[in-house]
Amino acid sequence: MVNDVYLLGCAMQLQATLWYRQLRHEEARSEALRAADVYEKLGAAYDPEDCKKLLRRIEQSILGGPAGLKSSLEFQGGPRKLLNQ
Repeated sequence: MVNDVYLLGCAMQLQATLWYRQLRHEEARSEALRAADVYEKLGAAYDPEDCKKLLRRIEQSILGGPAGLKSSLEFQGGPRKLLNQ
């Protein structure tokens, strides 16, 4: 059961990353917050930090920060690259 919940968190984070890359920042932020909540409830060590980095990039984009927009536009990899970020 724990694995299923963890995988749900991973799927949420991947969806948030995809929406972020599509410049759908509000949806991305919401999904990343949900993923971070799942990871924290499970006590996962690595993934919450990774998810918080994504949240910071999304929030920079929402506020008009150049770093968030630049990284959104730079994506040229496939799904495997998304999973490794």
